[in-house]
Amino acid sequence: MRPQTIIGRAPTRRFILISLALGLLFNLMPWGPEWPIPDLLAIILVFWNIFLPSRIGLAPAWLMGLVMDVHQGVLLGQHALAYSLLSYGAITLHRRIPDFTIWGQMAHLYLLFLLALSSVYLIRWFVEGVVPGQVLLIQPALEAVTWVIVSRLIQGLLQRKTRPGRMRTKAGATGSPQA
Repeated sequence: MRPQTIIGRAPTRRFILISLALGLLFNLMPWGPEWPIPDLLAIILVFWNIFLPSRIGLAPAWLMGLVMDVHQGVLLGQHALAYSLLSYGAITLHRRIPDFTIWGQMAHLYLLFLLALSSVYLIRWFVEGVVPGQVLLIQPALEAVTWVIVSRLIQGLLQRKTRPGRMRTKAGATGSPQA
């Protein structure tokens, strides 16, 4: 039996993995350093940890963080720590966040994204001496706004009805529904 969710029908494991893979591919693109780009993988991890905390947890967040550390060539573990903090915060707040308005959700998630980014820059400051600029305040705001868009997109995809020609019969074969 699938768990009941507040996001429409329960997503399949494949849907969750595809969304995480798309977020990872977005982060692996060669973005220029001129503009702060929202961390789409972190946003998708937060989404799944808010709406399905039992299916996604700290381990996938930690592993994806290690992948991001290797990709960016930084100290191993700083993104893993940030993604783990994000996931823990999202799991902790998963009962409260959906009850807020969009602005309330954005305020809570801004603080969560700020905490995660601060942990990354704190490690960079200790190890490399890199001092964050305005990125520390701008990027979490972009991520909070992007979270609203991604959240609406994923919820819309999950609430779409299946086409009648794609319904499954009791035997499991695809085809038109039997009368």
